[in-house]
Amino acid sequence: MMNAVRYIEVLTRFMKRLCRVRSQSVRQGSQCFFLDDALPHTANIVKHFIAKKMVKQIEHPSFSLDLNSPDFFLFPQLKLALIGKRFEHIPDIQRNVTKLLNSIPNEDFLQTFQNMYIRSHWCIIMEGDYFEEQLSNFHKAYQGC
Repeated sequence: MMNAVRYIEVLTRFMKRLCRVRSQSVRQGSQCFFLDDALPHTANIVKHFIAKKMVKQIEHPSFSLDLNSPDFFLFPQLKLALIGKRFEHIPDIQRNVTKLLNSIPNEDFLQTFQNMYIRSHWCIIMEGDYFEEQLSNFHKAYQGC
């Protein structure tokens, strides 16, 4: 189960890898985190940890399900690829998930962040109310354009 202490452990491993893989962006300070309102993400020790590491955090409205990109992009892809598969050991799961993540084109991630920008504007237009249905209707209406 994920809690604040465990989440800091995950962030620490992630940041070390980020320094290895994207050292220039780390030096430039161009990395940022988009955290939802899950309890481990909002715990004071996590906030202090992120502030101490001087990582920018993208602010967003509380409980903004319409803005949570992993729910719309990442998790469905992982679920679809892994559904019905059984793994004997945790390293098997890690290896398979890593392979899946590495197979997603960079352009797909870029499109996801562009969509998050559009969703943020819809959140403002809807004054914080849920807007997924309105956004779906908008896309259907303008598909032919």
